Amino acid sequence: CMPIFAKEDTEWKGIQSLIGKKVAFEPNLYCITGPLLDEGFDPITQINWYEAASQEERIKAVKEGKVDYALVGTNLNYAVNTDPELKVCTYASDVLPEYSCCRVVASTEWVEQNPDTAKALLRAWIRALSYYDSHHDEAVELLVRETGQTEEYIRAYLDNPHCNINVDPMKSAVDRAWNYMDKLGLLSASASKIDIDEHINTTLYKEALDECQEKYGSENSKFYERMQGQYARNNMN
Repeated sequence: CMPIFAKEDTEWKGIQSLIGKKVAFEPNLYCITGPLLDEGFDPITQINWYEAASQEERIKAVKEGKVDYALVGTNLNYAVNTDPELKVCTYASDVLPEYSCCRVVASTEWVEQNPDTAKALLRAWIRALSYYDSHHDEAVELLVRETGQTEEYIRAYLDNPHCNINVDPMKSAVDRAWNYMDKLGLLSASASKIDIDEHINTTLYKEALDECQEKYGSENSKFYERMQGQYARNNMN
């Protein structure tokens, strides 16, 4: 749910429109720069990268004409979508569907020593996500109270169909991201030698998902079917 945006009258023909332009986000946003690599571009050298002090400064840079395009995080959807001077050109998830944003990590030693605890955490998160899926409006109300933001602010991203919250390890997506980072030259020499698959544990999540579906599946059967489908798409290779 991260929007790429520009001034309202800016032409947009796809991510190739970024080439040769001044852009306010970082090359390590592989969900954008990776697909540009796939199209034969070198985004590191063919884009003029503008470093802003904050994501709010990226919005200001677009409005002041300092940059042509910018990308901001999910929580700034309200600011971008309600500003008449700006337009959303696309979302990161349209450019690279099911990319591996925000995965849960822990030390290998801890996971190996505490597999039951790790799986219990996963079961709790899966059940929480199932509740969110079937009680969306209640979740909005809870987040309004928790954050002190307005309902309009929260709904600007939680109601957005690009906002895909999940707990899946997303192994194939993590592999893809790691390979993009390597091709972009953003990994250190030692990191580029790492087999990232050795650091992705899909077993505990699958066991937790199966256990939740068996015990609680009747509460939200369509949710568990979707989660099983997502797992099959992203973790079988």
